[in-house]
Amino acid sequence: DAKATFFLIGKNVRKYPELSRKILSEGHEIGNHTYTHSPINSMLPPIIRSEIEKCRKTIFEATGVSTKYFRPPYGFYNMAVKKEVARTNHQMVLWSLRTFDSSYGVVRKKMIEGLVLRRIKAGDIILMHDSKSAIKNIMDNNATIKALPIILEYIKSIGLKAVTVSELFSRYA
Repeated sequence: DAKATFFLIGKNVRKYPELSRKILSEGHEIGNHTYTHSPINSMLPPIIRSEIEKCRKTIFEATGVSTKYFRPPYGFYNMAVKKEVARTNHQMVLWSLRTFDSSYGVVRKKMIEGLVLRRIKAGDIILMHDSKSAIKNIMDNNATIKALPIILEYIKSIGLKAVTVSELFSRYA
């Protein structure tokens, strides 16, 4: 019943196209997270645009879907990034609640649950990562996956629902 928007990295989509198709077939949404996941705030505008467009093209080739939402790697952006995002007809999406599951160090399931359960409110966009390569947690790179059922149950218990970015924006636009 819970839905999400997965911001995919183009080179990963190229490597695992079936996973991007599965995300869509399960009713989730796909966003653009650049082709290489490099910090684009230090790039020249043509390179920024190339990162976004190459990712969009790769996702389209794998799924037939063109992305409309964009999340910059690490949340790093500047005016050049904002201009290129607009130029490529994307809308930038960041987050309002972070689980720190991609931080180096020790982030356990209970820490992720605690961060979300204490702070979540209607309209929040929770930043979580779904791949072991993105999760740099030295103790438990499955902490996010383990915390998710508890978080989803809590969200439901307080009358909220996990939805895609498109659905969220249509409700709060």
